[in-house]
Amino acid sequence: MKHNKFLRLFGIFLCVVMVMGAAPLFGAEDGDDTEIDWSNKNLAGIGIIVGEPTGLSGKLWFSGGMAVDAAVAWSFLPKSSLYLHSNLLYHFRVIDTSLGNFLTPYAGAGVGIKLQDTTNLGLRFPIGISMIFESAPIEIFLEVSPGLGLVPETDLEIGAGLGGRVFFLF
Repeated sequence: MKHNKFLRLFGIFLCVVMVMGAAPLFGAEDGDDTEIDWSNKNLAGIGIIVGEPTGLSGKLWFSGGMAVDAAVAWSFLPKSSLYLHSNLLYHFRVIDTSLGNFLTPYAGAGVGIKLQDTTNLGLRFPIGISMIFESAPIEIFLEVSPGLGLVPETDLEIGAGLGGRVFFLF
């Protein structure tokens, strides 16, 4: 029992560290051509993700195409459970759609935790594309996330979702 509680606390700690501390360390220099310029400010967004998992999603956007996202959600596979994840994301070159919107493919790595009878901890490798609207601070994204379960056993995992977020300056 003590081992299970420790893993839960450690997993939550890892998510918090990634969200609060890791992203600023990886920012690129100003003027990087992958940067989306919403008044050149840092942005925080909150929204939803629907799929596997389904729940609340947040994102902290930094310069140089770097961002950290996180979710507090409900996973349905293999059985229903509370699910937490956090990822460090790199957004590749911005594609202007000529409609005043931007498409940005992205990839990253992070951790995922399922809180079930036993706590499951694993690595995630999200790949996706987001559409960012120039006229409003809104992002819509589609993501596939293959993963590798590490605790309590090693196994392959997959997740996918469609979501949206509204951003605020911070």
